[in-house]
Amino acid sequence: MDRLFDPAQFTDPGLRVWLALWGEIAVNPVLQAEHARHHTVCRRPVAQSVGDEALAGAVLALADGLWLEQCLGPDLVSPDRAKAACRMLLRPILGPF
Repeated sequence: MDRLFDPAQFTDPGLRVWLALWGEIAVNPVLQAEHARHHTVCRRPVAQSVGDEALAGAVLALADGLWLEQCLGPDLVSPDRAKAACRMLLRPILGPF
Protein backbone atom coordinates (compact mmCIF):
# COMPACT_ATOMS: atom_id res chain seq x y z
CA MET A 1 0.00 0.00 0.00
CA ASP A 2 2.82 2.39 0.80
CA ARG A 3 4.27 2.04 -2.71
CA LEU A 4 0.89 2.84 -4.29
CA PHE A 5 0.78 6.14 -2.44
CA ASP A 6 4.43 7.15 -2.40
CA PRO A 7 4.44 10.98 -2.62
CA ALA A 8 6.88 10.76 -5.54
CA GLN A 9 3.99 9.26 -7.56
CA PHE A 10 1.80 12.35 -7.08
CA THR A 11 3.25 14.88 -9.50
CA ASP A 12 1.73 17.18 -12.09
CA PRO A 13 4.01 15.88 -14.88
CA GLY A 14 3.14 12.33 -13.88
CA LEU A 15 -0.55 13.14 -14.06
CA ARG A 16 -0.19 14.60 -17.56
CA VAL A 17 1.78 11.58 -18.79
CA TRP A 18 -0.77 9.10 -17.39
CA LEU A 19 -3.77 11.01 -18.75
CA ALA A 20 -2.19 11.14 -22.21
CA LEU A 21 -1.29 7.46 -22.00
CA TRP A 22 -4.79 6.42 -20.88
CA GLY A 23 -6.24 8.43 -23.78
CA GLU A 24 -3.92 6.71 -26.25
CA ILE A 25 -4.60 3.25 -24.79
CA ALA A 26 -8.27 3.72 -25.66
CA VAL A 27 -7.47 3.88 -29.39
CA ASN A 28 -4.15 2.06 -29.84
CA PRO A 29 -4.30 -1.78 -29.99
CA VAL A 30 -0.57 -2.16 -29.30
CA LEU A 31 -0.86 -0.06 -26.14
CA GLN A 32 -4.07 -1.88 -25.18
CA ALA A 33 -2.20 -5.19 -25.24
CA GLU A 34 0.71 -3.77 -23.25
CA HIS A 35 -1.66 -2.20 -20.73
CA ALA A 36 -3.46 -5.54 -20.28
CA ARG A 37 -0.12 -7.28 -19.70
CA HIS A 38 1.04 -4.63 -17.23
CA HIS A 39 -2.29 -4.65 -15.39
CA THR A 40 -2.06 -8.43 -14.99
CA VAL A 41 1.49 -8.15 -13.64
CA CYS A 42 0.39 -5.47 -11.14
CA ARG A 43 -2.80 -7.29 -10.12
CA ARG A 44 -1.11 -10.64 -9.41
CA PRO A 45 0.70 -9.67 -6.16
CA VAL A 46 -2.33 -7.72 -4.98
CA ALA A 47 -4.55 -10.75 -5.63
CA GLN A 48 -2.12 -12.92 -3.67
CA SER A 49 -2.22 -10.46 -0.78
CA VAL A 50 -6.01 -10.13 -0.65
CA GLY A 51 -6.76 -13.68 -1.74
CA ASP A 52 -9.20 -12.74 -4.49
CA GLU A 53 -8.73 -11.69 -8.11
CA ALA A 54 -11.87 -9.52 -8.28
CA LEU A 55 -11.01 -7.74 -5.04
CA ALA A 56 -7.52 -7.09 -6.39
CA GLY A 57 -9.06 -5.29 -9.35
CA ALA A 58 -11.18 -3.21 -6.99
CA VAL A 59 -8.13 -2.33 -4.87
CA LEU A 60 -6.22 -1.17 -7.95
CA ALA A 61 -9.23 0.84 -9.18
CA LEU A 62 -9.52 2.46 -5.76
CA ALA A 63 -5.81 3.30 -5.80
CA ASP A 64 -6.10 4.75 -9.32
CA GLY A 65 -9.05 6.91 -8.28
CA LEU A 66 -7.33 8.18 -5.15
CA TRP A 67 -4.14 8.84 -7.12
CA LEU A 68 -6.10 10.86 -9.69
CA GLU A 69 -7.95 12.79 -6.97
CA GLN A 70 -4.67 13.57 -5.20
CA CYS A 71 -3.04 14.81 -8.39
CA LEU A 72 -6.03 17.01 -9.19
CA GLY A 73 -6.50 18.29 -5.65
CA PRO A 74 -3.46 17.75 -3.44
CA ASP A 75 -5.06 19.83 -0.69
CA LEU A 76 -8.02 17.44 -0.60
CA VAL A 77 -6.31 14.04 -0.74
CA SER A 78 -2.79 13.58 0.61
CA PRO A 79 -0.91 10.30 0.21
CA ASP A 80 -1.53 9.63 3.93
CA ARG A 81 -5.27 10.26 3.55
CA ALA A 82 -5.34 8.01 0.48
CA LYS A 83 -3.66 5.18 2.42
CA ALA A 84 -6.05 5.69 5.33
CA ALA A 85 -9.05 5.57 3.00
CA CYS A 86 -7.86 2.30 1.47
CA ARG A 87 -7.24 0.76 4.87
CA MET A 88 -10.64 1.90 6.15
CA LEU A 89 -12.46 0.42 3.16
CA LEU A 90 -10.47 -2.83 3.07
CA ARG A 91 -10.22 -3.56 6.79
CA PRO A 92 -13.77 -5.03 7.03
CA ILE A 93 -12.88 -7.45 4.23
CA LEU A 94 -9.25 -8.24 5.01
CA GLY A 95 -8.97 -7.58 8.72
CA PRO A 96 -6.14 -5.47 10.17
CA PHE A 97 -3.10 -4.97 7.99
